[in-house]
Amino acid sequence: MERASIPYFTPQVITEFRELQYKEHIKRSVTGEYEPVIFPPGSSVRLWVNQENDAYETHWHPATEIVVPIENIYTVRIQQEEYVLQPGEIFIIPSGELHEFLRPDFGTRLIFLFDMAVLQSIKGFPYLISTFSKPVLITPQSPVYHSEMKLLYQIFCDYYSQSSLRELMIFSKLTNFYVEYKENQRALASPVPKQHQKDIMDRLNIVFFYISQHYTEDIPLEKAAEIAGFSKYHFSRIFKEFSGQNYFDYLSHLRVQTAERMLLVPGSSITDIAYQSGFGSLCAFNRAFKKKNQCTPSEYRNKHSSI
Repeated sequence: MERASIPYFTPQVITEFRELQYKEHIKRSVTGEYEPVIFPPGSSVRLWVNQENDAYETHWHPATEIVVPIENIYTVRIQQEEYVLQPGEIFIIPSGELHEFLRPDFGTRLIFLFDMAVLQSIKGFPYLISTFSKPVLITPQSPVYHSEMKLLYQIFCDYYSQSSLRELMIFSKLTNFYVEYKENQRALASPVPKQHQKDIMDRLNIVFFYISQHYTEDIPLEKAAEIAGFSKYHFSRIFKEFSGQNYFDYLSHLRVQTAERMLLVPGSSITDIAYQSGFGSLCAFNRAFKKKNQCTPSEYRNKHSSI
């Protein structure tokens, strides 16, 4: 299969990046299903041009991963779904997601791992969580594809630079990367005139920030609507339109994420974890957890007990 024509990442650029990365001695290892991501000293990002033909069986890591095949396809399995990535496509795998790579006999792809917690600390970022809580595929047909590829190229350039500010430069571009995609998705889905969108987002961001601080507590829909200054029914419609999820699904996702982290720490009972992560009952916790992970909390803990 011939190499696709991919913006910015020319054969010469790929060769230059590979020469620069030899200094890093990148080594990945998977223990059971867990892969500890080894970042460079003092950094929260790891990038490289990958040409290995080894397959990685089902595994997970606490870092978010972006994959871009450059030459040949690259197949990723996540839960019951298989994604056959074509050269040039951008694929985002959320942190903590069990996934498997089926590598072809040859090929080149870009790999970018980073600590999402750095972005999650930014005010307003919780607004993006619902969009990027599941795998995201950006194809060359997407209106934001070219700008997203440019940002990834700039991130790679920053990574291999000698600047003492490279971490700051990378995360500023990564923030733009996420915001551009989300804003494009919202513009395609929302009939709200642009002049009204800023007011709505300002109000919703207050709600998102409040939720990020209190999601383990009981936050009725009426409370969230009151904070935003909307009626309950108007808030429900606006929230789903702008976030892509209904209000209760959004809350549930945050709570399940918290429970996933707690389940990795031995000692706490599943009942305690259910209540501490914000669920009102063990039944509701089990139902929400299984909906997201296709397994029970007990099964999840057993799967990850090799850490």
